[in-house]
Amino acid sequence: MLFKKLANFSLKVKITFAIVSLIFFICLFITLFFPAAQKNLAITSMQNKTSSIGNILAANIKSGLEFADKESIEESLKAVITQKDLVYIVVYNDKNAKFVEYNPQGVASSGNNASETEDNEISGELIIYKKSINSTKQKLGSVEVGFSLKEIYDNSASYQAIIFAISLFILLLGILFSIILVNFLVAKP
Repeated sequence: MLFKKLANFSLKVKITFAIVSLIFFICLFITLFFPAAQKNLAITSMQNKTSSIGNILAANIKSGLEFADKESIEESLKAVITQKDLVYIVVYNDKNAKFVEYNPQGVASSGNNASETEDNEISGELIIYKKSINSTKQKLGSVEVGFSLKEIYDNSASYQAIIFAISLFILLLGILFSIILVNFLVAKP
């Protein structure tokens, strides 16, 4: 139906429509792809940060869990709690009971479901890392670390708005450019 209506227009309008359509699809791609790619990259980066901090923390508190030394574990937590995105840390003992907890915002932890390996999951605006801590003889406990994704989501939304504005500007500039270009290149019969 659209192509039948286009058949009645002049050559200038058809060429302009083709150029503007191409520019529109490029702008649409830019608006949808780049913010999503940036958000995924930021989340992947936060997952790597969470796993690294969780692994280092697990190695540092291993001896504290083995000897049930809360002070040693709390001392190990001091270096980690300076992270601005950190929401909570929970250290569980071998009986799956909370042994040490840092949770200034009172966020509910996901519970101690740490498997024998590490686990990284996203739950709403939180990224949660769980790691089981084992000695050569037995399971000593586990650690659960929660980081906030709020800043990433907020930055992603503002980045998407900026990209949309830039794409809209490119589209309007493309429309203007295509009209001027077609008027100069296509002569009247």
